[in-house]
Amino acid sequence: MRVPVVKIVRVKRKNITSYQLDYNLNGKRVREIIAHNKRDAEIVRAQRQQELTLGIHGIYPAQSKIISLKELINQYLNL
Repeated sequence: MRVPVVKIVRVKRKNITSYQLDYNLNGKRVREIIAHNKRDAEIVRAQRQQELTLGIHGIYPAQSKIISLKELINQYLNL
């Protein structure tokens, strides 16, 4: 399974510019506003990217399902 890439997106509000993180986690898009300056947003992005790379957020690779040859033949014939 691919490790998600965390992107920083600049969001203009009424009076201030905010930075948000944008990434996909287990098939769901996650967007969260982190900071109002880019330096702090880069620090948080690096931490979040490291957590995602190490699998701390519960990202697990897809597990293969092993079935017997009889079950495979039965499924094939049923189709």
